[in-house]
Amino acid sequence: MIRDHVIKESKRESYIDFLRVFATFCVVILHSYAPYFEDFYIYGTKSWWAVNLLAAFTRWGVPVFFMISGYLLLNDSREIKIKIFIKKRLSKVLIPLAFWSIWYYSNSVIMGARVFDIKELILNFFSNKISYHLWFVYTISGLYLCVPIIKNIIDPENDKKMWYFFGVVFTTTTIFPIISKIVGTWVVIAAPIFNGYLGWFLYGYLINRIDLSKKKRKLIYLLALISGIIGAIGTFMISNYYKIDGFFNGGYQLNTYIITTAVYLFVKYDFTPMIKSERLQSLAYKMGKLSYGVYLIHVLVLVKIQMYLPFEQVYIAVAVYSILTFTLSYLIMFTLYMLFRKHDRIRYLLGIS
Repeated sequence: MIRDHVIKESKRESYIDFLRVFATFCVVILHSYAPYFEDFYIYGTKSWWAVNLLAAFTRWGVPVFFMISGYLLLNDSREIKIKIFIKKRLSKVLIPLAFWSIWYYSNSVIMGARVFDIKELILNFFSNKISYHLWFVYTISGLYLCVPIIKNIIDPENDKKMWYFFGVVFTTTTIFPIISKIVGTWVVIAAPIFNGYLGWFLYGYLINRIDLSKKKRKLIYLLALISGIIGAIGTFMISNYYKIDGFFNGGYQLNTYIITTAVYLFVKYDFTPMIKSERLQSLAYKMGKLSYGVYLIHVLVLVKIQMYLPFEQVYIAVAVYSILTFTLSYLIMFTLYMLFRKHDRIRYLLGIS
């Protein structure tokens, strides 16, 4: 989603580009089916089950973005000059965030959803209340602030400290909530002092430090399939006609970790090596560069499509909204890129690298 550093063409890892594109589509799918998944009026119907199964297997989009960022930033051996690093990284995400926040706010004013109020705009911007999908930018910005600290823990010869750090985050944000759900009360043996998405950030670095045999990868793929099914069934069991419980669809639940790991490994070791076409690799690279901009604009596109193309059939709605939103968002960003390819500051503002 966010181009974390410039990789020379000869050293570029193509699987990162494919992961960006697939993860972007996954996020679009998630936002397309979300209203139906949360609709308890259709709970238990065939339509809801279709969306429930889709939800169980498509929560890996955002985690993959965090993993990519963690891998590229923490794996960079260059010395970090904190002032330059923070200025460079935060400006790349926060300037486009400010621009698109104003755009989303203005659009809601035009649509009559709110009355323009500069004070409200400023307060909503600093409290992440402009648009539901922008939370990612606020979270990744916080993780960027931690990079200079985390890199001091990294030992290229020994990953024990990093695995320990990841273990602390994983245990407090993934394992404890599972135990809490089972026993019916919040477990606070050690309070989660870290955001659970920090775990994905660290995991992205660590998973690329280990080699997994084909046999082990196949086992993970099988576990991912089982995890998705358990997640769907589990969601049905703990939900009812009054409330849909999204516990199993949490961003850092255990089943999400297993499925995300499977997708990451499959794209890296099985899918990308099959793509011999340089044109496809080049296309993935170009689409990957636009992915942050696509993420920022896609909700605006999705809302417009839902407004002008209402569907009664859930299956058709999710399919059409996902494909159209993904395609149009990329076309818009590509058009903007072509229009302003010689104007770096404008592209910077739009979130186009």
